[in-house]
Amino acid sequence: MEANVCFGWKADISTHMLRQCERRGWRPMSYRDRVPLGRPAVSEIYAAMTHGERVLFWTAIVNFLVFVAIAVPLGGDAINGTSRDGHYYLMQHGIYTEVSRPVFIYSAIHTLSLLITHPVGIVVALRAWFRVRN
Repeated sequence: MEANVCFGWKADISTHMLRQCERRGWRPMSYRDRVPLGRPAVSEIYAAMTHGERVLFWTAIVNFLVFVAIAVPLGGDAINGTSRDGHYYLMQHGIYTEVSRPVFIYSAIHTLSLLITHPVGIVVALRAWFRVRN
């Protein structure tokens, strides 16, 4: 099945190729044109989300970014870490870092919150995807 466009930006198409396209009745494809991939674009999926779904989606993204921004400087997270004899350790890539008890508890709670926000964000995106697709 042939498309009715010449692929490539207008500036990149040679004069010869442009003439061939015009002879066939095709138009040159602009960088603004969307290539039909048979699946919804991210912008369409986002537009299909309700306000509440967008809030949940962005909450999941921000929660993950905050987790990474805090866990990396702290030296890991409590779920991979351990506590022994009143000492608390976070672990990242096999390296343990000793922290205070409140930091350990915070890290454990924030890590567990990812187990809630990630699936919620995925479900919200999938629901919007199915709405666009159908």
